[in-house]
Amino acid sequence: MFCWNRTTGTREEESGQADCPRDVMRQSIPLIALASIASAALFLSIPGGMGAGSLMVHFVQLPLLFVGLSLGLWGFSIGSIAATVLVAVFAGGIAALVFLVLEVGPGLVTVRHALLWRQQPDGSPDGSKEWFPLGMILNRLLLYVLAVTVAVMVWWQWQSGDIGATLMQALDNAAGELGTTEIGASVLELYRGIMPVVPGLAAAGLLLVSVINGAIAFKLANRQKCSIRPNEPLRRLEVSSWYLPALMLAIAGSMVIDGNAGYMLRTGMILLAAVFLLVGLALVHSLASRWITDRFGRIAFLSVFYFALALFSLVAVPAVAALGLVEDRARMRRKMS
Repeated sequence: MFCWNRTTGTREEESGQADCPRDVMRQSIPLIALASIASAALFLSIPGGMGAGSLMVHFVQLPLLFVGLSLGLWGFSIGSIAATVLVAVFAGGIAALVFLVLEVGPGLVTVRHALLWRQQPDGSPDGSKEWFPLGMILNRLLLYVLAVTVAVMVWWQWQSGDIGATLMQALDNAAGELGTTEIGASVLELYRGIMPVVPGLAAAGLLLVSVINGAIAFKLANRQKCSIRPNEPLRRLEVSSWYLPALMLAIAGSMVIDGNAGYMLRTGMILLAAVFLLVGLALVHSLASRWITDRFGRIAFLSVFYFALALFSLVAVPAVAALGLVEDRARMRRKMS
């Protein structure tokens, strides 16, 4: 056994030529300021018409993650504090709390664990660093999202008594606003059908958005040659062995338990299914890397694949998650390597 170390945030630290922290901070102030303003502006645009239907509001974490993966945990912390202050000034304390929990929290988990490393054991060929595995970063992020979701649901239960009844009441209120048109009735019927899984879908959405932001920030930092952590493709993602038994237990429990506990079990089930969606995507990336040697052709194939995944998501997303379940047992990527 050997412990994980935390990087200081300078890529030159091993050579002994690293800038002093004060110089690094002075040079990085403009980047941190821009990241803080961009993150806060994206978050503040969500309630308004400018951002309600915009794809960009899903990338609130991206500027801060880029700073964290480029400068280290100290850069992420300073940027996050500045962005939170901006949100509090322009939208109030409640909005700042939401920003901290839903945007800063996942980013902090990602940056902190992504920059952990340990020296290779004695006898390794190059004595290089071993970085905290992608699957373990995902594991910590999943636990954070699950903890936040459970805390929100417990608070919700304490406030209203019944999560399902509260959701249905909100739906009935929306029904009055939509009126009695045929389209409005169809929309309400659709939402009534998916209401039992709405908390789970929201939690899975937070997890996937956090993963996407982290992946894009990592790629951008690598492209700019300022990433502290070396490049590591998605196809190397390996998840813990306990995910599948936990998913089976959550599915079984959600089928026999109703009420608030049933909502929590369904939420855990959907979160775990989102992990296997990522494993399925890792398999697709691995197959693309093996079958398509041309870089442009591989990018074109993955672009078409993700477009189709988004376009036919109701069918494609469960199919890719099922592929991830098969990969978890069959270990096809290991056999191909």
